[in-house]
Amino acid sequence: MSIRIMDQAFSLKATPTQKLIMICLADNANNEGVCFPSISTIEKKSGLSRRTIIDNIDKLSEQNLIIKKYRSRKKGGRSSNKYLLFPLENYTELTEDDYEIFKDEIMRITSKSVTDALPTQSVTDALGMCTQSVTDALESEPSLNTPNHHYRISDYGVFSEEEYKTLKSYRSFIKSPLKTQKAVTGLSNSFKECYDAGYTFKQLFDLMQEKQWQSIKLEWVKKEIALKKPKTNLIAAQF
Repeated sequence: MSIRIMDQAFSLKATPTQKLIMICLADNANNEGVCFPSISTIEKKSGLSRRTIIDNIDKLSEQNLIIKKYRSRKKGGRSSNKYLLFPLENYTELTEDDYEIFKDEIMRITSKSVTDALPTQSVTDALGMCTQSVTDALESEPSLNTPNHHYRISDYGVFSEEEYKTLKSYRSFIKSPLKTQKAVTGLSNSFKECYDAGYTFKQLFDLMQEKQWQSIKLEWVKKEIALKKPKTNLIAAQF
């Protein structure tokens, strides 16, 4: 049981039944919000019927309060589901293996959350940032084809103070503030991986705003860059 996840469950504003089920799930969760209790285990802890539990887990999933993943046994047959509780709050804490399991749903939920939070104007306009000063700070960034090894580790991770303030303002605006050093470190590590692949802060931050992401992953960046490359007209190329 994780005290942090249990506190999130007790603070949940939901129906009494849904809150009880979430507390039962949290009682089995690790500090990243991951658990895999069987329906029978939840039945014993809650006193609710199996049908009620299944129906309300589906409702919690529809509200993006949990992510549910089916599991199967190595020798065949179903195993208990694997759950990620409060995914918006906890996905940055996941291990690499668990992140891979929940990745598709995490991307869907984070994208929807940011879209719902944004007004009609652009993110940059709404942030009220001094665009020119940010642009000036980034003019020295190398191109995509230039290896980006200019970063250095500091209290802001691999970010300069200006870059950190830009990210902090953006994350606060989308209601996902960088509250802890662990969150900053996680974001810094993701950027470092992209830097090592040759991408720049400006490219990554512009993509975050365009796609309305809370964080960034190298595989996401590669996918989006690939989609933006013009497709060769094979027929025309023959002439």
